Amino acid sequence: TELYNNCQEIAHRLTEGGAVDDIDAISQDSAEKEFQKLEKAIRDAVNANDPESVLDRLHTYLVKYIRSLCMEHGIATPVSKPLHSLFGEYVKYLKNGSRIDSDMSERILKSTISILEAYSHVRNKQSLAHDNTILSHSESLLIVRNTISTIRFIRELEERSFEPKSKGRVDTRDIDDLPF
Repeated sequence: TELYNNCQEIAHRLTEGGAVDDIDAISQDSAEKEFQKLEKAIRDAVNANDPESVLDRLHTYLVKYIRSLCMEHGIATPVSKPLHSLFGEYVKYLKNGSRIDSDMSERILKSTISILEAYSHVRNKQSLAHDNTILSHSESLLIVRNTISTIRFIRELEERSFEPKSKGRVDTRDIDDLPF
C-alpha cells in the first residue's frame, strides 16, 4: 500500500505539472562551480517537491546572481551589502535606465526589496542553513515559487536589453554604400 500511495502521489504531481513552473529560470549558464552546484541542488530539491530543503541554497543563489548583475552594470557590491540592499540598487538601475515599462512592475520590484529582507531572516532562522526548525512545505513552496518567478522576470529584462530598441522599419536609404 505504501508503494501504491507513492505512485498515486507521483501521478498527481505529474498531472498537475511541476511544483514550480519557472524552474528553468535557475540557469546561470556559468562555468563557475558554485553556480553549477547551487543550480543542481535547487533543481533536484524542486523536482523532488522538497522546497523546505532548498530555501538556504536558493537564497545563496539569488545573492550571487543579483551581485553578478550589479557588478555587470557598475553597481557597487561590497560583501557587507545584504541581498535586499543589492536588489534595491539594481531596481534603481532598472528604473533610471528606463528598463521597466510600467509603474506596476516597478512597484512589484520595489515590494520585492522588503520581501528579500524577510527572506534573509527565513534563511538564517527557518531553513537548513543553521540548526533551525524549518518552515512548512506550503510556506517554503510559496517562497521558492515567488523567488524563482522574480529571477525569471529579471532574466527576461536582462535578455530584452540585448534586443534592438527600434522595432520599426530598417532605414535603407544608404544601402548602396555598404561595402559588400
